[in-house]
Amino acid sequence: MSRNLRWCLSVSLLVAVCGGAARLMAQPAGSPPEQPAPWALALLPDTQFYSQRWPQHFDAECGWLAKHAKDLSLKYVIGLGDITNNNVPEQWVAAQHALGLLDGAVPLALVPGNHDYVGNGGCLRRESLLDQYFSVDKFKASPTFGGLYDQASLLNSYHLFHANRQDWLILCLEFGPRDEVVAWANSVLDKYPQRNAVLVTHAYLTNEGRRLGDKEKKVGHDPHSYPISSQAGGVNDGEELWQKVIRQHANVVFVFCGHVSGKSRLTSRDDAGNDVHQMLVDYQSDTEGGQGFIRLLSFAADGKSVDATSYSASLDRHRRDDANQFTLDLTKTFARPR
Repeated sequence: MSRNLRWCLSVSLLVAVCGGAARLMAQPAGSPPEQPAPWALALLPDTQFYSQRWPQHFDAECGWLAKHAKDLSLKYVIGLGDITNNNVPEQWVAAQHALGLLDGAVPLALVPGNHDYVGNGGCLRRESLLDQYFSVDKFKASPTFGGLYDQASLLNSYHLFHANRQDWLILCLEFGPRDEVVAWANSVLDKYPQRNAVLVTHAYLTNEGRRLGDKEKKVGHDPHSYPISSQAGGVNDGEELWQKVIRQHANVVFVFCGHVSGKSRLTSRDDAGNDVHQMLVDYQSDTEGGQGFIRLLSFAADGKSVDATSYSASLDRHRRDDANQFTLDLTKTFARPR
């Protein structure tokens, strides 16, 4: 073999070896598969009387959630509306302080209730001080923030997060959503059909466990009984949201609401045959507006169930009755283990 031929073969071998090594180095080593792990959501029922008269309960529940967020593997805190009682600055300041305790500990999702608009609960117009006290830009900066109906307002928003090998969506809708907001909600759910979805709106269930607007319009509770129902875009109550949005999307797993004092839940089958768990929790009529009771939802590591509990940091006490402590089956929902 000539010296030139040996040199060419040596160069070719060197190039092949080095190229292969480079390709191996360029390939990511890969991370180990995500291990099953429990996680949690927290619901803040109507805080209106805390903002007005008993801010210590508001501070206690948010402070406790921030302190224990890591221990609980808490992915989100979700407010159920009626953040304030009269939509006045001093009450928004109290809410801003309490909810601010969650900063840096756990993401927050909010919906407005009828008491967060003009009219002392009467919801005369769709005007709220919410955006003056909770910065849109601050929410947009969160890595889990998804988007807004109105880029200048938090009245309708959605959020994206990951928990226990699954991707989730929280869709937050205004009190008695307008028709155009309903259309937007459908577009968001269409955009993320593979994410487990949680829909949150203030007025949805009665304390008897049926949807508002199902069979009758209950004056004082159903959004159709408020002045905004005759304004541009109208309103949609619980039954209308079920028919126009929820039942049509196979990935909706939960609906959470407040508004009507009491606790109730309803499981319905959507058009795809999946269970949808709907839940009302509202302690506003209890002593001191609820004494800081929150609803905790603890998801099992195997993904088959979620345990609901009710706890007050103010009292360091759980409520153990069936309305406040129960287990929901996830195996027939879109979120079932796969």
